[in-house]
Amino acid sequence: MHNVKNNAASTLGAQLLINSTSMVVAADVFPVVPFYLTLADSEGLSLEVVEVTDKTGTTLTVIRGVEGADQTHPVGRPVELRMMAQHLVELQDAAAVVRPRGDWVSDTINLREANASGKKVQLAAGTFYLEGDGNEIIRKTNTASWDGAGLGSTFLMIRANVPNTRDVFRLTPKELEPMGYKNRGFQLSNFAIIPESGKPGRYAIHLDVDDVYEEIEGEMEIVEANWFTSQFHFHHLHLDYCGGRSIRLSNTLPKMDGYFCGKVTDCLIWSGIQCIGGGDSLQFLGNTLAGENWGLECLLRDLANVVAIRDNNITARGGALRLYGDRFKITDNNIELYENGGTAPAVTPAAIVQLIGGKQSELSGNTIMNIVGNSSAACQLDNCDRAKLTHNRFHGGAVGNDLVVASSCTNTFLYPDNHYYNARKVDSGTNTTYV
Repeated sequence: MHNVKNNAASTLGAQLLINSTSMVVAADVFPVVPFYLTLADSEGLSLEVVEVTDKTGTTLTVIRGVEGADQTHPVGRPVELRMMAQHLVELQDAAAVVRPRGDWVSDTINLREANASGKKVQLAAGTFYLEGDGNEIIRKTNTASWDGAGLGSTFLMIRANVPNTRDVFRLTPKELEPMGYKNRGFQLSNFAIIPESGKPGRYAIHLDVDDVYEEIEGEMEIVEANWFTSQFHFHHLHLDYCGGRSIRLSNTLPKMDGYFCGKVTDCLIWSGIQCIGGGDSLQFLGNTLAGENWGLECLLRDLANVVAIRDNNITARGGALRLYGDRFKITDNNIELYENGGTAPAVTPAAIVQLIGGKQSELSGNTIMNIVGNSSAACQLDNCDRAKLTHNRFHGGAVGNDLVVASSCTNTFLYPDNHYYNARKVDSGTNTTYV
């Protein structure tokens, strides 16, 4: 893209001969290369446009005759950076800027076309009205990012009659070349997905590595490959109620890779996050998880490990955390179970925070409180080995236990800086160490 700058006007500091590719200006008031310059006559009429590809002080390296004739120009001739149609073309090439039209059909078509362009989609402020058809409203097989004007400024409103079999975004990796250069980096940011009314749609965002597409004889067909995606990032999103989960990450086929090295950060989420078949190095940071379902249900594949869950505020009515896998790092979260409106969970969770298996997970610096809910425990460990709990505050509510270490647990480390509000701690594990 060619750069621009305000007040970028000077004069020739030396004569510019025809065919010369070195041009001297009186003052360097121009942006970093590359950029265009217009040489004009005394009345301001354009005589020649050159492209500047390099500069050293006031000496510019140029490509001559981009517009107009390559000619000789005298010393003192005006040289200006002017806006050109090419600048607008480059802006269009860089991103598909979409503004809301305000009706269900037009907005759905416009966003689908912007997605199909393969460019970054830049969403203007306002409300887009979406309905769609089939299994999803937006199917992303490219990794060009979507970015709005802000989660309080850009809204994707989902029509009330969208069925709970249709996702809003469905993200599926497309390219199957050996190193996976083109299937990484899904990014959605700075907008809200809200219902017209009720809970329309299935998943607001569905990262689905079960459906992997490959071009076969000119057609995109689903293949069941050992495929993956990584470096995805969903951030600064407001995901309101939907029929399923706000975010669903799917890897249910027998693929070892799936999805890994991705994160969800700084989001406001009302229908929970569900990760099935997760891989290594996932991060959930700085989110507000409220509303229904589990705040975060994350079930890793066997042998996968290391998930960071940090600095979140979780008040989801279906329970805060349900986790399976090795080396979860659950740190500095404020977790409170309320049942204060909305639909109560179909089954009251056994614990607000529930680790159901894995090795070497750590809970540190969390507040886990059962304020009004009926859960039997603030935190419960099942089938865990070498879990470490330190500097937490556990509150099981009026009747629930503060902490339960089940008999299936081994080698648990409980530090003395944990605080049990009700002094109701049940430890049935083997070889528990009170550090």
